[in-house]
Amino acid sequence: MLLRNPFTKALWDFRRSLIGWALGGGVAIAAAADDPRVRSVVSINGVGDGGRSVRFMHDDESWRRLLERVEADRVARALGGGSELVDPFDVVRLDRVTKTYVDEELRREDGFGSEVSLESADFLLRFRPADVVSRIAPRPLLLIHGLENGLHSPQESQDLFARAGEPKRLELLDGSGHTEWAFDEHPTFQQVATLVREFIGEGSGKT
Repeated sequence: MLLRNPFTKALWDFRRSLIGWALGGGVAIAAAADDPRVRSVVSINGVGDGGRSVRFMHDDESWRRLLERVEADRVARALGGGSELVDPFDVVRLDRVTKTYVDEELRREDGFGSEVSLESADFLLRFRPADVVSRIAPRPLLLIHGLENGLHSPQESQDLFARAGEPKRLELLDGSGHTEWAFDEHPTFQQVATLVREFIGEGSGKT
């Protein structure tokens, strides 16, 4: 199972800590920046700049086509029309390793891969948790990122770390990508689960 017990148990134990994966990591950072009740934040393979992270997934031609479609959709919405629905993987272009995981583990789930609006892609391209990450301090922030992540570059977490205030911690996972290790019994998953549990316990004043 993907992300089952270790993180969810930690979240229920320490309810004012936020944990997010990928885009969810950026969302956790943005939410904590505006909510002082959050005691600590963990971002795993997180996104600091939506536009930069999506550009990383595309070649020059597919990136140009995506921007053209988003701009045309923006104009159509301004003129009173609805937003076009598209295949989500026209926006998020999976690298080979992540695609293998998605095809084997996620496509079997009902509703996975449903169409998304180009309006949502427009919002994603303008989403920049990096602009607000400094507001988390003095609450602790843990950033974890796979060094071989072909979907969201390690640059995302490295940039967030550079912009964040103290206390902060960056853990780069050597030889790890985006999701291929996201199984309960995988050694990397267990390593990350331990890091998260220990970090949240420290950030919440509990052991």
